[in-house]
Amino acid sequence: MRSDITKHCSVRPQKRHTCLEIPKCVYNSTTKSFVDEKRYNKTLFGTASEKAHMFRNRYDIARQRVLRNPLFDNSASIDTEVEQLATIETLQGSSGSCIVLGFLLQLEDSKYYLEDLNAQIPLDFEPILSKMEAGADLQEIIGYGIFLEGTLVLVKGEVQEGVFKVAAIFMPPPEDAEDTGHTYPGIDFFGGQVPAKLMGQLEEWEKANADTTVYVFSDILLDSPKSLNKLKLLFLQLSESDPEYRPNIIIFLGNMTSQALGGTGTDLTKVVGYYSALADIIASYRDICENTLFIFVPGTLDTSIPVFPLPPLPGFFRKPLEDKLSHVIFSTNPCHLRIGTKQIVIYRDDAVNNLRRKAIFPPFQPKEGEPI
Repeated sequence: MRSDITKHCSVRPQKRHTCLEIPKCVYNSTTKSFVDEKRYNKTLFGTASEKAHMFRNRYDIARQRVLRNPLFDNSASIDTEVEQLATIETLQGSSGSCIVLGFLLQLEDSKYYLEDLNAQIPLDFEPILSKMEAGADLQEIIGYGIFLEGTLVLVKGEVQEGVFKVAAIFMPPPEDAEDTGHTYPGIDFFGGQVPAKLMGQLEEWEKANADTTVYVFSDILLDSPKSLNKLKLLFLQLSESDPEYRPNIIIFLGNMTSQALGGTGTDLTKVVGYYSALADIIASYRDICENTLFIFVPGTLDTSIPVFPLPPLPGFFRKPLEDKLSHVIFSTNPCHLRIGTKQIVIYRDDAVNNLRRKAIFPPFQPKEGEPI
């Protein structure tokens, strides 16, 4: 259980980082290396220049990763012909098919453009739409991505009369974290970097605590008596189970109530009472209360400003839990959690429906039995 977690380890095996604590690494295309950006403050309300800097950095990071992919890397394959990644500027006067990396923009109603760091060009999706109507395999023309305005994409096609005729569109290929680590050793992308000399301790801790258990609860809805009764039953069963099978970490993901904070008819005193009732339920099971780490990640209804990244739960909701729970953390949404050497991103939102609703093309649907 958690009471023994740090007993034989000099570095905390469990560490949480809020959205403002995550390192801000910027890719320098001149030196082809990452640097920890100090010039820009980590704030939720950036300036116009910081927004432009964010998009340029996003483009540079994606481009260097694409160029390392075997499809584009000349050094990765000698016998196989690789693709050439063009820029929009080089398209002028060119002929034949090419691939370009850029952002999808809608500068005019129903008219999309592709933009990179130095130029932009109008797009014509008619070739893709014709293939869709003819029943072509969507995986070959739009891949697995969901494409929206502002998405960074790889577009394949050719220029005709100043318009880029799109034959296929894909998301930039992913890269395993292990491969990225080999390319840029010593760079902390996740947060809470552990010195190499202490990493061995975490690996030993993982082997000794292979049965570490994490429970994740979402949409508990503390204002529902039925939900609270089910929660009581759950903690009762956990308390009666073998101690080895009790959770080391319990993560509560919002929404914690069915009504928006500050919405019409919302009584803050009642909401505080809901959190107090949750604290009483947990505190009544002493062993779980004292030996389990509780992490609370808010939903859009749990904060007064439902704009991502969401801040932690307000202080007046946290107090009943802080008073009665031995180990509790209130984090932002999203946030990072490291358990030993494992890295977990915690993010709670109905993101898929929002993405699908604004998608330019219908997302590719895998066939039954195919991996997503």
